[in-house]
Amino acid sequence: MEAVMRGLKADPVPGRSHQIFHVQLDPRPARGYRGGDAYHQGVEPPPGLTWQDAQALSDTSPDVKAAALAQGRVPVRSDMSSVKRYATARYLNAAAFALFDMPIWAGRPWTKQEEARRDRVVVISRRLAEEMYSGNVALGKLIQIAGKNFEIVGILNEWNIYPRFYDLASSGFNVEDIFVPLPLAIESSMPVTGSIDCFGPQQNDLRFSPCTWLQYWVELPDNASVSRYKDVLHALYQSRRELGLYDRPENWQLRTLQQWIEQNIKIPLVFKIQTIASYFFLLACLINCSGLLFVMFHHRKKEVGIKRALGATRSVIVAEFISESSALGIFGATLGVLFGVVGVFVMRCINPPYANYFNLNLGSLCIAAILAIAMSILSSLWPAINASKVDPASAMRG
Repeated sequence: MEAVMRGLKADPVPGRSHQIFHVQLDPRPARGYRGGDAYHQGVEPPPGLTWQDAQALSDTSPDVKAAALAQGRVPVRSDMSSVKRYATARYLNAAAFALFDMPIWAGRPWTKQEEARRDRVVVISRRLAEEMYSGNVALGKLIQIAGKNFEIVGILNEWNIYPRFYDLASSGFNVEDIFVPLPLAIESSMPVTGSIDCFGPQQNDLRFSPCTWLQYWVELPDNASVSRYKDVLHALYQSRRELGLYDRPENWQLRTLQQWIEQNIKIPLVFKIQTIASYFFLLACLINCSGLLFVMFHHRKKEVGIKRALGATRSVIVAEFISESSALGIFGATLGVLFGVVGVFVMRCINPPYANYFNLNLGSLCIAAILAIAMSILSSLWPAINASKVDPASAMRG
């Protein structure tokens, strides 16, 4: 359970998560707004942005590395097959690859220039490449997406980030196989799935609809850039209110990646209870083991008495018993690791949405083994010390 809890609290972008921020604005109409301080203290803006707001932020701060993302489900087919299948797609801009450290296995991401020219280029997952093209031979090949041909310029390596923090609303646990330039995907009328929150009549083209559907992330490397970007958000909000585009009082959020995860993903209570219960179970095992060792060592008091009579010191007796307990601990640690691996497999089966959190890496296995051996030594200390106090003469008489 400790490994699971570490997985749930893990930093998805180590070393940079404090520099990656999620942006929220509130373009909703005045209806439903109650006013008062409670609004500013607790009302959460929508998780996504409208197309117009995302474009306005991009135009206002062209020097800030920003990523806009949406999710879709599209039919795909290779140029060598007539068989069509559906795949989860991610629509994003070129900056997202660097912003999220997305690992390219072969080829490259598309460039800003290709994105601006609306070149039909695409990045696919390594899994899809091996399934449809037998690996990196997919580079340069054509793939049909939603009835249109795209050139494969890059293959994304396995990207094990759980949860999918960059779009929790629509794909907290899904894995994407297709990555398409966002403007091209929308202009090509590729379907958008996931969280679409409309506060007015929705049109066929989401770019012109009063709907929040884009996740927007920015990289702000230091406190000064964070402060400047907050000024940008304040100025944008005020200008859009003056233009009549925003009805409500100023309400925006700029959260770090970890703050965004903590805001939206709560560790299930059952996991917390199971973790606490596992520690109590460990304590009970420690006490029980100590009692068993006490009885075992007590039954060997004649042996201890003979060794003491032959010149063995108390420290030698203690060291001998502890070494025996350590051997038992090593045996128990081996069994424990095996049971742990089986337990993780079972947990993955009975909790599919959280399956990717249930992982035992080498570090976790080593910690478990060391903990088992340490507990065996700790549980043997009192029985070993007590056994070493045996009087040689009385022990041999008894």
